[in-house]
This record gives sequence, C-alpha cells and structure tokens, in this order.
Amino acid sequence: MKFALLRVLPVAVAGLMLAAPAAAVDAELLGMVMPEARFVGGINVMEAKASPFGRFVLNKLQAEEEELQRFVLKTGLDPRQDIREMLMASTGEKAQTLLLAAGNFAAARLLSAAQSEGLTVTKYKDADIIVLAKPGRANAERAPWVALLNGNVAVIGEQSLVKAAVDRRGSISLKASLAQNARNWSTQYHAWMTTDQPAAKLAAAPAPAPGAPNNNPIRPEYLQAIDEASGGIRFGSSTVDIASEALARTDRDAQALVDVARFLASLAQGRQQQMPSAAAALLQSMNVNQQGRTVRLTATMPEADLEKLLDTPRHRPAAKTAARH
Repeated sequence: MKFALLRVLPVAVAGLMLAAPAAAVDAELLGMVMPEARFVGGINVMEAKASPFGRFVLNKLQAEEEELQRFVLKTGLDPRQDIREMLMASTGEKAQTLLLAAGNFAAARLLSAAQSEGLTVTKYKDADIIVLAKPGRANAERAPWVALLNGNVAVIGEQSLVKAAVDRRGSISLKASLAQNARNWSTQYHAWMTTDQPAAKLAAAPAPAPGAPNNNPIRPEYLQAIDEASGGIRFGSSTVDIASEALARTDRDAQALVDVARFLASLAQGRQQQMPSAAAALLQSMNVNQQGRTVRLTATMPEADLEKLLDTPRHRPAAKTAARH
C-alpha cells in the first residue's frame, strides 16, 4: 500500500469541517504562521460529533472512504478523531502555503509507516521530519516536509517554510491585524478565514475570450476595492450560519459592494425554482449592511438542507462515442 498521507489530506479536511465549540484559535499554531502570510484560515474540530452535520459527514466518510480506513490502520492517526484544530496560511505566492494541525499524533507509528513506504525520516531541532519524496527522486530536495512536534503539533509545507515555522515556535510574528481577526472570528465560528490580500488576486476569474460577451456581473474593480476580508461558518443543532465581512477602501466603495450583493441576490431569487433548496434558503435569509467602510453579509440555512445538498448525486457527462458511418 502506498503511503497515503497526501491523498488522505483532502478527505481529512472535509471531515474536519464539522461543528465544534467556538474557541479562540490555538496560540501555538498561530505563532508558527509565517509573518508574510496574507491569508489565514482555520477549522476547530473539537467535539465534532456533537453536531448533526458533523455526524452526517463522519458517517459518509466511514461508509465511503476505504483509503482513509487503511491510512488509519497503518499510521495510527485518525484525522476525524485525533486532530483538534487545523490552520492553513499562505503568502499568496505559489508553493508558499503551510498546513498546521494540533491534536494527538502517534509519531512512532507515523515515522514507521513513512519508512515502510521508502520515505526519508530525519530530524530538525526537536521536530521529527518526514520528507514526502523517496530518495533519488528528481527534485527530492524540494519535496514537502511533515514536521511532528512533541506528539501534539504537525506542520506540512515546503521545507524552508516548515523549518522557519519550527524556529518561530513560541512567538507570534503574523501581522497584528490578521492575528486579531483570526482570534475574533475563531471565537464565533467553527470554520473561518481572514485575508488582507485584495480579493481580486485571491479569486481572479479568467478573462472571456476575445470577442465573447462578459456576463460576469462582478467587475474586477469591485474586488480590487476590498482591502481586507473575513468569513466564517457556524454549525448549529438545526441551522448553519454563514457570515462574511469586507473592509473597502472608502465608504463609497463599500456602498458599491452592497449594491452589487443585493443585485446578485435579486437576480438569483428569480431562479430559485432551479436551485437546490439549500441555496434558495440562503438567498431568502441573506442580509447585507454597511457601516462606514465595512460591509457585512449574513445568511442562514437549515442543516437538513445542507445534508441534502451534499447528498445530491453528481451526474457525469456521458462519454462521447465515435459516429459510425
């Protein structure tokens, strides 16, 4: 069996986006985020199974993800149970992303599993390191590292980023405004994000082909007017609450963002019959308001509607067959 850490990570993240008591972001993890970070997001996974949506997602994972089960048996790490909190931080540049996790990591079993797959295991200061590439592979020196610290912290990323994170442990060098936003949003929401990078760079849409009409109502200048943005999701016993907040360059830019949001909502409301019930419920509950340069959007949907949305079968396009003459 191949060492499945990289393939299991997307499954783990999906399983981690579950309800948990809102608690401030882990200070040790936040302290390891690079000072150049422009985006930080986190998920609090403690007591995930207490949420109806959490139980729903866990049941789907247990029923459908055989590879995750094999990973758990081989490594002793069950991301659904052993990870308490996760952070992702990025500078916005290629390969400049860190994934950090707090929980219980059976380091000995993880290292043994890595070695059995032919991966390199080494040390950096007090961290156990797994190099996610087999010796002799081309560009192996650029392979990502997994650092395990004291059995309760894991850091994954490009080698120089992981080394710097280990070096920073015990202090906070992240930009003060981002660090404060992380604390504020993590105490209110189970999954959250904050960024001070212009939204146009984070979510740039491809330009239409020459001569083709541009039907995208969100013009680039609207996104470029956003200096900071944050958002969060909170899973309750019967509802899912979503909130986002944007800090615009000026009051006028903020009002323009409000107008765009309301316009898009009005367009979508005319098509609710073609929408999943979860999306329709979100639109009906959406509230947008402005206070100075700040625009805040909130919405709520029934938890059962979100389950239905995830349970909707995905139809794949039929394979094309060659015409017979």
